[in-house]
Amino acid sequence: MSVTYDPLIRMSGVSRIFHTADVETHALSGIDLEIRAGDYLAVGGPSGCGKTTLLSILGLLDSPSEGSYVLAGEPVMSLNQAQRARVRSRAIGFIFQAFNLIGDLTVYKNVELPLIYRGVAVARAVAGRPLVLLADEPTGNLDSRNGAEVMALLGELNREGATICIVTHDERYAGEARRNVRLFDGRLVESDPLHREVA
Repeated sequence: MSVTYDPLIRMSGVSRIFHTADVETHALSGIDLEIRAGDYLAVGGPSGCGKTTLLSILGLLDSPSEGSYVLAGEPVMSLNQAQRARVRSRAIGFIFQAFNLIGDLTVYKNVELPLIYRGVAVARAVAGRPLVLLADEPTGNLDSRNGAEVMALLGELNREGATICIVTHDERYAGEARRNVRLFDGRLVESDPLHREVA
């Protein structure tokens, strides 16, 4: 019997501040966000508004400076690097704009490799049946036909029960999600709380 979490992801008051010698940059400020199992969420906003930072925190690639993050009922803020890597390999799938494939390996080997650790972009990300699939501009390096095919695949995966969160600049693709949120200057400025049926 599968275990469900309500919600699957809960962020409360999440902020991310980057410090350099002379500058303090608030990439995210006071983000409150919930993602339920089976959601299809699109995150939009202008370049530099914090979308990729938000996705990095959701994927445990980065940590908030403030706030709390609960994934599948477990607080993940205090996990060490090894624990975070273990959670990532089992619970989170990634699709990056640049695909992040290993150049010396075939596509088959690129898909096989994360399975060996158990944990080609989409296939590799969904192969382990993660709790949530995070996609950072998944159509950014594709022509319109291939972009539409990737988005159709994501829609199909969501209809089959996958939880998906995408970052996109393309309003057409954002419109295919069940929910939309917008960031501006690191703040959540617009949220669509309604769950729409995806055709």
